[in-house]
Amino acid sequence: MSASPHFPKAPSNWVETSHHLQDGKLHVRIYQDTQSSRLSKQKFLFIVHGQAEQSDRYEHFSHYLNGTVSAIACIDLPGHGKSTGTRGHIESYDQYSDACIEAFNFSKRWVDEKLGTATEAHWFGHSMGGLITLRTHLKNSNLPLKTVIASAPFLDFAFALPPVKTFLAKLVEPILGGLKSPSGLDVADVSRDPEVAKAYVGNPLNHKYVTPRWLVQTIKEHDQLKVTKGPFPHSLLMLIPLGDKIVKPAASYHFFKNVDMTAGKAKHLVSFPGYYHEAFNDFGKERFFVALNNWLS
Repeated sequence: MSASPHFPKAPSNWVETSHHLQDGKLHVRIYQDTQSSRLSKQKFLFIVHGQAEQSDRYEHFSHYLNGTVSAIACIDLPGHGKSTGTRGHIESYDQYSDACIEAFNFSKRWVDEKLGTATEAHWFGHSMGGLITLRTHLKNSNLPLKTVIASAPFLDFAFALPPVKTFLAKLVEPILGGLKSPSGLDVADVSRDPEVAKAYVGNPLNHKYVTPRWLVQTIKEHDQLKVTKGPFPHSLLMLIPLGDKIVKPAASYHFFKNVDMTAGKAKHLVSFPGYYHEAFNDFGKERFFVALNNWLS
C-alpha cells in the first residue's frame, strides 16, 4: 500500500526486500534497481519517515528517482510500521537516532555487497524524520555520507499547542510516560490530494497516537535545535512546503539561516509555495522530485 493508489509503483527493474534487525524488532525495507549497472555512479538513498506513518508510503520514490539512485532503504522507526514498540512513544530521541544509524549502516553494507561497489550515500528525513535526521548528524559527524536532505523537518508545531495539554503532559510524564492518546492530526493537512488522505487513514501500518514522554522529548529537541549553531557535517538540502499546517516553515528557515556548515560543505533551501506538509505526495509533487533529483545528481 503506497501513499496513494494512484501513485506510480516501483519500476519493473526494481525489487523490494524486507529486513529485520535487533532480533526482529527493527524493520527496514530496501528497494534496489537491478539494472543500476547502466548508471555512471552508484548512489544510495536512506529514508527516515515522519511521526505516525511508516516506510511503505515511499514506494513511489523509486519511480521518480529511477536513473538517479541505485537503491533506496526505508526504516520503520521504533514504535512505527512493522517495527516493535509502543505506537507514538519514545523514551529519548537518542533511541530514534541509534536505530537510524544501525539501519543506515546495515542497508549500505547490504546494498554495497549486492552492487559489488561502494555507493555514494545520501540521507533523507521527512517531518519528525527530518528532526531526527538533523539532530542525529549534529551529534554524529563521521557517517559515510555525501549529503543530507531534510523535508519539512519537524522543528516546531505550525499551530499553538494548548497550554493545558503541555502542562498535563509534563505533569503525568514521569509516571505515565507511555500512556497513549490521540495525536489530533488532521489527515487533510498532510496533502491537498484527497486520495492521499484517504489512503493514509486506510493504511493499517499508520497510527494516530502520541504519549506524554514523546511530547516532552519532542519539545526538548525543538528547544535544542532552535539555538544550535552547528557545525553541520554534511552538505544540506532543505525542502520546505510553505502551505504546511503541521510543522512551522519559519522554524526551518531559522535553522537554515543560523546553522554553520563544516568547511567545504554547502547548504541549500528550496521552498514550495502553497504545498502542504508532504510536498512529495501533493499536487505538483513532480516539482519536489525535480529538486531532489537535481541535488542527488
